[in-house]
Amino acid sequence: MGLAAVAIFLFFFNPASPANQWFPKCPFRLLTGWQCPGCGSTRALYQLLHLHPLAAFKLNPLMVLTLPFIVYGFLGLTRSAVLGKPQRRLFIPPVYLWTWLALRHWQHASFGPLNPRTSLRIVIPGVLAAVLGVQVVLSSLFLSVLGMRVRKRSGPGDEE
Repeated sequence: MGLAAVAIFLFFFNPASPANQWFPKCPFRLLTGWQCPGCGSTRALYQLLHLHPLAAFKLNPLMVLTLPFIVYGFLGLTRSAVLGKPQRRLFIPPVYLWTWLALRHWQHASFGPLNPRTSLRIVIPGVLAAVLGVQVVLSSLFLSVLGMRVRKRSGPGDEE
């Protein structure tokens, strides 16, 4: 009910308008002068409510990209509260997201054609080095845990 009231309010009052300067300002931006990841979210929501997704994306891409997941989580929590069933999880392995982002960046940055022969000569040693680095870190953690000494606790009836 509260979200609907906020959406209706935001639909009628444009936060970018000079007449509506009573909207809360970003404290991080007021203190540092830099934009935080949330800067532009109110204006982006206003644009989304008026069915202008590209304008909303220009104002705050992070909010526009994460909004479907936030809505999915909110609806899932509401469903689990009403029906008493556990919430279903939507899980996309991070490797798929990172691969998609890397390919999109490669395409938009004009790095040239993505030739598998030349790119795999760089990717395979890089991935191998990353995997070996993770294995070294985890094995050193495992060996340090094995080398820990366990102290014996003396109980109330034990004598030393």
